[in-house]
Amino acid sequence: MKAHHSQVDGVGGVRLLRRILSADPDARGMLPPWAVGTRGPDQSGLTVAPKPAPPARTSDAPSPGIVPRATAVAGGLARSTAAVAGSLGRTYAETWTGLGDDDRATPFRAPKSIFNGRIHTPRRFATQHYDMERLKLVAKAAEGSLNDVFLAISGASLRRYLLEQDALPEESLTANIPVSVRPADSGAGVGNAITFLYARLGTDLDDPIARMEAIKTSVRRGKERLPHAGPAAMDAYTAVLMAPFLGQAILGFGGRGRPASNLVLSNVPGPAETRYLDGAQMEEIYPVSLLFNGQALNITGVSYDGSFNIGYTGCRDSLPSLQHIAVYSGEELTALEEAYGLA
Repeated sequence: MKAHHSQVDGVGGVRLLRRILSADPDARGMLPPWAVGTRGPDQSGLTVAPKPAPPARTSDAPSPGIVPRATAVAGGLARSTAAVAGSLGRTYAETWTGLGDDDRATPFRAPKSIFNGRIHTPRRFATQHYDMERLKLVAKAAEGSLNDVFLAISGASLRRYLLEQDALPEESLTANIPVSVRPADSGAGVGNAITFLYARLGTDLDDPIARMEAIKTSVRRGKERLPHAGPAAMDAYTAVLMAPFLGQAILGFGGRGRPASNLVLSNVPGPAETRYLDGAQMEEIYPVSLLFNGQALNITGVSYDGSFNIGYTGCRDSLPSLQHIAVYSGEELTALEEAYGLA
């Protein structure tokens, strides 16, 4: 399956996948993917709870609650606007001056690497596959999250790969990490509802535990910078945050200056249960993500049915032996288990 990213993000894509497939292995006569739509029951017959009907109006007089509600909405918009403006101001002040928190990554402060030049047409694709329980045990031992473990494994494998290529920057690589801001009550809608945070990957550190601690701190500091705002304000925040990077891409300057980040690392929660298409079981799912000038590598993981599946998409001309990154990821997970006494 292939979709343009302007139409759907990772979480929206998983919601669409749930509609295309069924949790019922006996379901037959299912609709083809292009006919399922984006809302309503999926092909297991599971439905989104309908919204309660609004109370009947008994007269044309304004409801006495309208003014208080309008005042609350206006206050919320003002707080969202202030939060967005404050976050963007602090972020780009640190970017321009270089005087920010050492633990917090900011746009356009990443080191130049072989991942950040101009790209060409050919692609390489590699995969890695883990039992989710392994990642959860490491996360528990490290007092972190599954995403922290994913970043630590990726950072360690990138360090080994760059050492192999004699191209490891002295500074840590910086990852651009998509964060879903889709409201929990948004139903089964797809589309895009994401923002981004920046985090360091500890590629300047050799010790697995020190790298994990550095990543946990950087991610936490990045999340602290995200504003608490409503959907419309978050859309504006994301547009302004990414405007310099998108401007580079639109004007054709991508891959010529200092990169906003070194790569995109994305972790998308997928279906927790086995899914089927007319009785055929989906065994594994791997995301093939996008590249552009200035970013020759993308690493995206999707959880599914007790497993964690990672797709590595790279520019073939920029990254020799891309599959080594996937191999090293598996070995670095074992190294993390040994470091925390789990092997």
